[in-house]
Amino acid sequence: SFHFPLVRAPRVLVIDHEGQWIKELAIERSTDEWIAQFTSSTDVMARQQASGELARMHGDSTTTAEGKQAIINAYHQVIRDLSTYWRVRYNAMAQLRWMMPQPFDANTIAVLKEAIVHEGSWNRAVAITLLGLSADPSLAELYIAHLHDPSDRVVNAAAIALGKSKSPLAYDALVKLKDKPSWKNQSLISTLYALKELGDPRGAAIALDAIRDDPPGARWTL
Repeated sequence: SFHFPLVRAPRVLVIDHEGQWIKELAIERSTDEWIAQFTSSTDVMARQQASGELARMHGDSTTTAEGKQAIINAYHQVIRDLSTYWRVRYNAMAQLRWMMPQPFDANTIAVLKEAIVHEGSWNRAVAITLLGLSADPSLAELYIAHLHDPSDRVVNAAAIALGKSKSPLAYDALVKLKDKPSWKNQSLISTLYALKELGDPRGAAIALDAIRDDPPGARWTL
């Protein structure tokens, strides 16, 4: 047993910094304590642990509405904090997908839009993917703008989100995308995924043309 006399209770307590020991660890903490660890710990592993615990608590029927909102607010805070390691922000955005019902509330939409502006390609892509779940045609122009993103990962996310939006602007934008030069026909592949979501019957001709293994390289689209 170890006893550490302190003037006040610590705000964040991390046992085994960066998870270097093989161990079994059982910790009972309040929502506020897990939120403090998630939003302010300097240990990435501890933040990921807190994220998992908070997601579990959010899904617990005994957690109050106020507690659930506090958890969502903590996720928003982490996503907005660009000083946080980018994978922590990435995982926080991905976790929101399973925690929050569609459509997202206005605050979550604002957080995701900010991420699209300020983040690197992986996080831009996941933010666009989450917005795309809304199938909101009013976001079509945002997705169309990112069809010109330098990252194929982002282009793919934007194309699929555009298809899901069912916007009348989608088909023409996707037809242009398929001819954009890209590595291993990534532009065409993104177009095909997006046309599947859009459901426009005119997409069938594009899909049939992509089946031909000519010119060489088209096999990537099969």
